[in-house]
Amino acid sequence: MALKEYILNNFQYLIENNPDGIVIHSDGIIRYANKSILTIFGASSADEIIGRNIFDFIQPDYHEAAKIRIAKALNNMEPAPLAEYEAIKLDGAKIYIEILSIPFMRGEAKALQVLVKDISERKRQYKALQYSEEKFRALFQTAPDAILLSNKETNIISLNSALEDMFGYTYDELIGKSWMLLVAKRLRNDRMERIEYIREKLKAGEFLKEEVYGTTKFGKDIPVEIKVGRWQINGEPFYTTIIRDISERREFEAKLKQLADIDHLTGIYNRRAGLILTEQLLKTSRRTNQPITLCYLDLDNFKYVNDSHGHVAGDKVLNAVASLIKDNLRESDIFFRLGGDEFIIVWNNTFLEQGHQQWSRILNKFNEWNKENYSTRLGISAGFVCPDLKKDINIDRIIDIADKEMYKSKGNK
Repeated sequence: MALKEYILNNFQYLIENNPDGIVIHSDGIIRYANKSILTIFGASSADEIIGRNIFDFIQPDYHEAAKIRIAKALNNMEPAPLAEYEAIKLDGAKIYIEILSIPFMRGEAKALQVLVKDISERKRQYKALQYSEEKFRALFQTAPDAILLSNKETNIISLNSALEDMFGYTYDELIGKSWMLLVAKRLRNDRMERIEYIREKLKAGEFLKEEVYGTTKFGKDIPVEIKVGRWQINGEPFYTTIIRDISERREFEAKLKQLADIDHLTGIYNRRAGLILTEQLLKTSRRTNQPITLCYLDLDNFKYVNDSHGHVAGDKVLNAVASLIKDNLRESDIFFRLGGDEFIIVWNNTFLEQGHQQWSRILNKFNEWNKENYSTRLGISAGFVCPDLKKDINIDRIIDIADKEMYKSKGNK
């Protein structure tokens, strides 16, 4: 077999079995179609393709562009650049194709050899990706939480409108800046340690979630919950940070704590909170060797108020007495309602004699108030104890001693 014939046979084999479709057309009529073209357009034999007009397989909306492209390629006898068309299969189904047209002389006539690739799946994936990106963009911009994207240098590369609203900055004011700008100033001293901690935690595949303080453009610190995730593009790390303002939650938690710690009737600490605070003070005083004096109070003739004026009046008395005592104590002192008409005062850094002096001053004010309201029928008894902090004595025992002292005082009246 001559070399020329060998090359032609092999070239024909390559064209016929090329995974991409190949057609040859002249004067708009298809003269040749390989096996892949049959597959692309759903033909069972070449006879269903050959002899038909090339425009039978192109959506009408693309006809004008295709005619211009064909004419230019044939006039200049130069390959036409890649183009994408919406095409029609034999059964009428729509597909997307990518074509490359190469002009050549077929005898005396000009013709085009066209490489055709079915890109329907690629188009579908692209549209799905485009939809996904649009969906993400919509979610990103309409999310109620603030969101920012940053690079490994901590520079912000994107942010949503919720972040602008939360921190008071505009988009342009933050793009390219470090997200540390949004961190409370008092937390910025350990900037590098903080960044390295976040990087290492996320590098290990963990999802960072914690509560910190952010700061607005106007210098206001706000409590926030942050969630940080790590992702990569071509091996380059990027970070997504979701920021939620938890100011309202903190306020709600504070109110709940207050409800748990405060006596609803008098507005002072309740028994549970008072005992916890006293226990903490006792530990501190042992460590610092500072004295404390505890005073056990019990209203005298309180039953008289309830019986003569009713329980509503009794509640008002408890509230008034608690307010009077509280107004005459230091912030460092502890005052709580033990239950019923019994109260506890704990004076910090106070010896027993000083405690008696403090109480004497308060008692004088109580007597003045009592004389104006209940003609001295109401009274109050007090028992004092200044515990030896070197001894292992717990708060219950200290209160028990003060209780006994109070009853001695009551019996001496």
